[in-house]
Formats: sequence, C-alpha cells, structure tokens
Amino acid sequence: MDDVEVSRDLQMAVQLFTPEFTVGESNLTVSGRVQNLSAETIDAMTLTLLDAAGSELDRIEATGLGLSTEEMYPFSFDTPLGLTIGEETYYSVAVTSGERSSSTRSSVKNLAFQTTRRVVLEEMTGTTCRFCPQGHVVIERLEKDFGENFIPIAIHSYPGGQFYTDESYSYSQFLGLAAAPTAVIDRLYLASPLGSEYEMVGSGDNRLWYDIVAERIGTYADADINIEGMSADADGNVNVDVTVRYAFRASNLNVNLLTVVTEDGISGVQLNNFVDSDAPVMADWEAGGPYGQPNTPYTFTNVMRGAIGTTFNGTGGYLPSEVEAATDCNVRISFAMPTHVADAANTRISVLMIDANTGRVINAARKAYSTGICNMAGDGDVSVRTESGSLRIESAGDFSA
Repeated sequence: MDDVEVSRDLQMAVQLFTPEFTVGESNLTVSGRVQNLSAETIDAMTLTLLDAAGSELDRIEATGLGLSTEEMYPFSFDTPLGLTIGEETYYSVAVTSGERSSSTRSSVKNLAFQTTRRVVLEEMTGTTCRFCPQGHVVIERLEKDFGENFIPIAIHSYPGGQFYTDESYSYSQFLGLAAAPTAVIDRLYLASPLGSEYEMVGSGDNRLWYDIVAERIGTYADADINIEGMSADADGNVNVDVTVRYAFRASNLNVNLLTVVTEDGISGVQLNNFVDSDAPVMADWEAGGPYGQPNTPYTFTNVMRGAIGTTFNGTGGYLPSEVEAATDCNVRISFAMPTHVADAANTRISVLMIDANTGRVINAARKAYSTGICNMAGDGDVSVRTESGSLRIESAGDFSA
C-alpha cells in the first residue's frame, strides 16, 4: 500500500496540572484545562475521570461555556484520585463535546520516601576551544551553588585539545554534541552555558545550563543511587559497590548503569577569547584577571578519562526488571582504571542510572576514588586514627595490612 497519509484532527487538547510525583499521600485532586482547537464555539462538554481499568471515578458536565477558538476551560474533579504509598497510580481524563473528543493518560508516583536528585551535565569542551572558558565559569558556579547534587563531566572532544582522545570524541558523537561549549543535561536538554549577552540565567525559551540544572535539582527522582564503597583487587581492578533504592514499586524496568571516571587537578593551557571582553561574568578571563591571557595556564577539573559500559548508554543486567518500594538493590561494578588517568588519587567515579528505553538519566551518584583499608590484622589490639593529616595505626603486637 503506497501514498498513505495518517493524520489526526485534534479539536480539543487536555492539559493536566496534577503533579506526577508526591510523597506519602493518600489522594490527590485531578485538575487541568481544556483548550478549544476547533474553529467552532464549544458551549458544553463532558469530562470524565477514569482509573487504570477505565472505570469512571468522577464526571463534570459543563454547560453554557461559550468557549471560542483557542480559549481554555479550567476544571477540577470533586472526587480525589486515591493513592497507595510506594505505588504508581495510572488514570486518564476523557473529554467529549458533541462529535469532538479527546483524552489524556497520566500517572502519579506516590513515593515511599523523598528521593535526592543529582543532575548530570555532560559537556563538550577542549583546551583549544577559545569560547570554552564560558563553560568553566558556569560549572564553577553550579558546583558552588549545588555541591554534590551537581555532577559535571567535561568531555574534551574539541579537535586538537590537550586532553582529546578517540573515546572522548565518540562520547560526544553519541550524545549528539557537535559544538563547544554545549552540554546535555540529564540527557533531556541540550543547552549553552551563557546567553547571547553572556547572561547566566536565561529567559523564556532561551534556557541555559543554570536554569535547567536548578529546575531539575528541585524535582523528585524515581530512585536513589549511592556509592557505598570502593576496593581494589589483586589484579588492580577497581570494584565500586552501589546501592539503588526505588521509591515506588516498579515493573518492566530496563535500566542501564554507566560508570564514568573523571580527573581533577590537571595542569594545562586554555585558549581564551575573552581577554578584551567586558562581560561581568567573564571577569576572571579578561585582561587583568587571573586567566586574562590568550593562552592561559589553567587547572582543569572533571576531565572525562574513561567510560565503562557496553555503550555510552551503559550496561544492562545490573538491576532487576521489577523492584519493590524502599528495597535496596546492591550492585558491584568492576573495571580497570582507564589508562589516560594521570593520578588515580585525583579521580572521581560517577555512576549514571539510564533508562535504556528513553536514554534519559534517572539519577546518578559520584564519589572520590578511594580504596580505603582492607585486610588489616594484628596479634593484639589495633587502633586507627588520623593525626596531623596522616593515618596513624598502632598495634600491641605484629601487624599486617
């Protein structure tokens, strides 16, 4: 069959205001608005609230509306939607007006506990990119304002850069990053660090890194993820122990884990296009500032040194397809420290939970690399304490570690 055209004449649109996440509630009010997209005035409509099985929970008979084209009718059902703690409740709202009809389906995740979202920013950058100091400035501000809830990954894929690698190039290509400095945030948004007037906070549709990160940090995640510990085995491989705890009972999950090793404290030279700028936000990179040279020495942080996964979308099989609310899933990820790492003591390990169906980041965790102390034994009492920045170990007899 050739030359088939499929179209939908949408004459009414339903927008819901009911939150998609809540914590420990017994019910929620379903509300929203209907917009008339037809060329005719709508005088009456019926709105029906349906549960997941399609059974009617409540109904609104609206008359005398006089709703002209593009106008909106706000609604709120009297009967609340019943919720169960630790469950996702599905529902739909159907609207009819004469021969016109429309519907929308949604859900509420009623979390058993309040999750902590950490936002991942994956940036294309490079030492030979003259405009990339913008990214350095904004990331420094985001780290200052949001601390460990913000996880930046600097992918040095700009051609000719000091930290450029084939892996970093492939990483940027996978994410669809083709210009520097740009970034994807939680693999939901592609954005620039600053606006056309070098503003850090955007307006309207001009959303920038700071706006998006601040908004995302203020939302709930489906699950918490934490790095509980690290160790090194006899072959020198790194073992990272991770705990994932979903805040609601979930099924049909398809979640990958991507591990990224970043390194801080790396000395290099950054090309700088802002020596003659007068933008306040770029003051440190202007003439007279600490980096106010065309080729300025700079200490780089968050440099991507290696990504561990079947693809840059991570590896599946670590987490089950069905989980109960508030139940720990314990995972161990093992890998060799990437060869590009200059000093393992300056690295941090990030683990990203990625929805394999959508490619979006669900949540993430990051921790400084440390293998701690293991296999410590003594013939007598052994004590361990810090003293003047050092670790002091005392044993009453023979001691080994």
